Amino acid sequence: MTAYSSTNHASNFKNFRSGGEMSERFIDTLIKRAHEETEGITFLDPAGETTLTYGALCRTAQEWAGSLMNRGVRQGSHVVLQIVDNKALVPAFWAALWIGAIPVPMPPALSPEDNAKLVRVIGLLDNSVVLSDHAGAFTPEIQQITIDPASLSQAGSGEAFLPDPADVSAEDTRIIQFSSGSTGSPKGIIVTESVIVRGLEAIVPRRPAKVKNSMLTWLPLTHNLSLLGFHVYAILQNYSQVLMPTASFVANPLSWLRAINNYRPTVTACVNFAFRHLLRYITTHQSELEGIDLSSVHKILCGSEPIDPELATKVQSELHKYGLRPNAINAGYGLSEACLLVSVSDIYEPLHVIYLNRSELLPGNKLAEVGPTDGSPFVSVGHEAPGITVSIRDDEGQDLGNEVIGEIYISGPSVTSKVLTDNGVQDQPFTNDGALATGDIGVLHKDELYVVGRRKDIIFIGGKNYYSNDLESLLEKNTGIQCAVLGAMDPKTKTEAVYVFGVRQEGLAEKAGTARLKQTAMQQLAIPIHHVAWVDKLPTTPNGKICRHRLEATI
Repeated sequence: MTAYSSTNHASNFKNFRSGGEMSERFIDTLIKRAHEETEGITFLDPAGETTLTYGALCRTAQEWAGSLMNRGVRQGSHVVLQIVDNKALVPAFWAALWIGAIPVPMPPALSPEDNAKLVRVIGLLDNSVVLSDHAGAFTPEIQQITIDPASLSQAGSGEAFLPDPADVSAEDTRIIQFSSGSTGSPKGIIVTESVIVRGLEAIVPRRPAKVKNSMLTWLPLTHNLSLLGFHVYAILQNYSQVLMPTASFVANPLSWLRAINNYRPTVTACVNFAFRHLLRYITTHQSELEGIDLSSVHKILCGSEPIDPELATKVQSELHKYGLRPNAINAGYGLSEACLLVSVSDIYEPLHVIYLNRSELLPGNKLAEVGPTDGSPFVSVGHEAPGITVSIRDDEGQDLGNEVIGEIYISGPSVTSKVLTDNGVQDQPFTNDGALATGDIGVLHKDELYVVGRRKDIIFIGGKNYYSNDLESLLEKNTGIQCAVLGAMDPKTKTEAVYVFGVRQEGLAEKAGTARLKQTAMQQLAIPIHHVAWVDKLPTTPNGKICRHRLEATI
């Protein structure tokens, strides 16, 4: 084990508050840990582990803040974080916040497509600088404004410049969180000081913790669930945390289980695509699981996309063999626009599942449950988070009440009010009573929220409507073929048609796979598939959502 060293400047924090109460300022989340030398972060990478206490992180953030200021970064500057290594990403994030600059976390641009998005984002930002620890695919103009975070350390340089935290107002922008990339145009959610403080309050569980929690995540810190829901929240609660590289999980998902075995977290996270990846890997690498103990885990938070209950049940059953407690998988629903959490199910409760007729999930229709053989399963994402109000509304924004399908709207002090687009800073389109449309379709049933799909992913076929994610789940379940489903205009009939993109499999001929997909769609739903295309893999966001807009461009 190696220690992530930092010059000791503890005396500089004698006037800062400490304790366990909710911060008055966002930066106080870290500053109140200035003297914490026990709890902290364990960074994992293929070369081993590195530890950093929260006190050391606080000192490093202040040191790096001074270096940023020496390089001309000021309060209000946009600091685009293009950092692969979490050991550099974490202090860079806090250093920017320290001086009142605005961190803009983005997945590292390691491909031409990622680079193109990065260029577009930087074009939206004035007074910006890029912090990067990789060569990437940057264009020359980006290279010219890139700072290597390794150069920010002032250790051994004599008298270090250690600035005080910047004074910020409640309405100052503190983070810009760009959409994960499941749609075409980048959209920056502007998170203010007051919004992020209220958002952190919403994450605090309704019930007191039964144990001293510790947290582990492999999801990228450019995603809100990891950044705010795990990293920042762990500091807020003074919980220890373990940060794994996403690439380690992707290369071998059993590395996640080994990390749980070794570091004994009580809380971790996963998403649908990762569950599938894990199950496929387990079937061929059973011997690598010998001695694995998952009994420390009380909660696996699952969100980001609608949860497949059958998949979750299979994961729960498989991991129970290695000590995972029953009902450990905990469903939640979060949005950048809500500064993360909208709703979450109760811990230790089984997943609540209802079955609905696929063709009847039209906004305005009353909820009508059917049997498991006649409908699609949908999982409750729980009750509203503290401070958040959820309502289900029609196309005019009128409240439909409970038990009626419609668009999910949210309101509350942690809901963001502005967004950055190609047209500049825009006000969010709130209703007259202060609610914001999410673009998701759902229903409130027995005071719990169920998400059934995205409005933009509704496919109208034969006078009925279907959802891309639902059709994808059905086809994969019945054919074993991972796929993406889109609706697009058939140029001949001028009506919407179903297009399927299947992932090639060894031993499965494309012609046979196409026939299997088309036959399943007709037998199960009487839906004709207009065309099947085959790809080596589906384009996804860093947190696993299918980027259907990239596929749509190829139709």
